[in-house]
Amino acid sequence: IDPYTISMNDNYYLLKKEAYQEVIKVSDKGLKIHNGANRYSFLLNKGVAFLRSERYQEALRVCNEAMLEYPKNYVLFYNRGIIHEKLDMFDKAIKDYIQAIELNPFYANAHLQLGKICLKEGRTSQAMMAVNMCLILNPDGSDAFSILNSMNTSVSKNSEVKPKGISISKDDDAFE
Repeated sequence: IDPYTISMNDNYYLLKKEAYQEVIKVSDKGLKIHNGANRYSFLLNKGVAFLRSERYQEALRVCNEAMLEYPKNYVLFYNRGIIHEKLDMFDKAIKDYIQAIELNPFYANAHLQLGKICLKEGRTSQAMMAVNMCLILNPDGSDAFSILNSMNTSVSKNSEVKPKGISISKDDDAFE
């Protein structure tokens, strides 16, 4: 068995076991051994490990490094959007989610995250459009019912929302 396969298998199971420090070590080892397309998986896993262990600045650094090599990868834009959200950098998160959607309009997760930000801002119409697109793209997803339920609850409480002044798009006012 080649060392790449072992490293990738290790990384996959270590992520599932939430052994994030080990994922980082295996990824570093893999990045030293492998050049080319295999690097993407190691960079992605390393970034996810930092993200899940709440080491957001390190996650951002790894994600940006990966984006230099893979500038058209929608998953990297999505992941960076998540990181920016965790760092309360909502404007950057929105740009990343929109870029992920532009690169792959069928990536439901980016639509969902964008919808969640819209909802937090009290932009119900935009939130519903984004969440509906997520559900159209993945109607049988295991979380489809919980998304609908959450959206229903959030919309009914929307009058309690205190917007932070985040601009979703230049057309914000046209939606309300």
